[in-house]
Amino acid sequence: MSTNVGEIYYEVSADVSGLLQGGRQADRALDSMEQRFDRTNRASENLDSGLSKLAATIKGVIAATALRQMADMVQKYQEMAERVQMATSSQAEFEMVQKRLLDTANGTYRSLQEAQELYIRTADSLRSMSYSTSEAVDVQDSMSYAFVKNATSADRAGAAIDAFSKSVNTGKVAADQWETLTTAIPSVINDIAAASGQSAAAIRALGAAGQLTARQLTEGLRQALDENTAAAAGMSSNLVDASVRIKTAITS
Repeated sequence: MSTNVGEIYYEVSADVSGLLQGGRQADRALDSMEQRFDRTNRASENLDSGLSKLAATIKGVIAATALRQMADMVQKYQEMAERVQMATSSQAEFEMVQKRLLDTANGTYRSLQEAQELYIRTADSLRSMSYSTSEAVDVQDSMSYAFVKNATSADRAGAAIDAFSKSVNTGKVAADQWETLTTAIPSVINDIAAASGQSAAAIRALGAAGQLTARQLTEGLRQALDENTAAAAGMSSNLVDASVRIKTAITS
């Protein structure tokens, strides 16, 4: 036997609006993140493009600077060559002198302009002392190789060239000129001593007193040419020497 006591109904109410709203917020957040990623990618692409343009610009500036420097070196060489030509008596002599000076610059790893300046300032005075052009260049070459032998700086070499020029122009070595010369190339003391048959101490005393003649100075250098050349050849070169040689090759 069964008895029906009625039916029971349950009404369930669920508020899902918050859940739906949260989903929409999550979608918006994802859309926003995607937009930011897109902007980041575009910014990265723009940066790459900007860096490429910057690199191209820098390369252009470097190339332009190198060309200007090369043009300046060539112009200076041409100006010095014209001055050397004015200090020679013929085209054949000019070509001989230029070749000797170029050989010296390559052999000493020093500036070609330095060797040219030495020739220009002293060639006429040396010839007036009865030296031939070839002998005059021997004197100058010996001095250039002595710069290498004594590791003379460019500034001291310039001062020595000035002192040497004044000495051969006046026919005597003044005390201040002697000090400048021996500061730049101390080995010249022994060179003069060997050529004159006197002691180094005697040469020092004569130089300090301003009693050395230009002839004693030039003969000391001329007779020491082979020794100074050999000493310079035995010294190792460095990257600075190599760069000087490259510049010499470019301008010549």
